[in-house]
Amino acid sequence: MDKSLLIEDIIKRLQQQRQSAIAAADVAKETATHTENIAENRYDTLGLEASYLAHGQSLRTQAIETSIESFKTLGKSLSNDLLNSLSSNLDIRPSSVAQVGSLIELEDPAEQCRWYFLAMTSGGLTIHSQGKDIFVLTPQAPMGAALMGKEVGDDINLNGNVSEVLNLL
Repeated sequence: MDKSLLIEDIIKRLQQQRQSAIAAADVAKETATHTENIAENRYDTLGLEASYLAHGQSLRTQAIETSIESFKTLGKSLSNDLLNSLSSNLDIRPSSVAQVGSLIELEDPAEQCRWYFLAMTSGGLTIHSQGKDIFVLTPQAPMGAALMGKEVGDDINLNGNVSEVLNLL
């Protein structure tokens, strides 16, 4: 699998989420400032609630923008590593241990394989890329923490479920 294509797909998904958050913030702002929603008494809180919602959506938009920049930086570092490897005629080999930026394939006892991408942000995101469903994990998540530092052939035991690391890119 090509990690740069995966990162492009993640960025596209995050950009879609950013657009949705911006639209939701605009609707909430319009609701908060609409003349029909001016409070008539202290119990009339629709405008206030809408302003809280608009603020929350703005914060969500900022968080998504930070994630987009994080993935762009990761993509650039992968490209630079590739160029440096090619220019010095070195073998290009994936890291032997799972770390941020690793793409990991796990096989569970039922012989089902799943792909995971370790990233600093956007944990919980599922991306369909290159014909596979890939789950984004952060090192703060239990599964992400369990994967950090693992090598091909290692077992991951999470809540009694044991999976084996098949591939590490």
